[in-house]
Amino acid sequence: MKITKNQLRRIIREEKARLLKEAGTPADAGFEAARMDDKTASALQMLQTLNMNLQDIHANTRGDMYDALNEQIELLIDAIRALGGNAS
Repeated sequence: MKITKNQLRRIIREEKARLLKEAGTPADAGFEAARMDDKTASALQMLQTLNMNLQDIHANTRGDMYDALNEQIELLIDAIRALGGNAS
């Protein structure tokens, strides 16, 4: 079975997030987990996962949809940062 580079990146990110969640540390959050309640930390983690997934889709998109996705990703990154997270 062949997998693409983007699929491999997603698998690695998801596994890293799962391992860090089991250890009690939000993945790439850029903040101390103790400063946030569980609901906020969980919501931030979901937003970060959504951001990574959209960036994977964005990398395989062309034309007008590429620009539209780029605008939405930028908005999502702003929201993540406003919540105290780290988005790349």
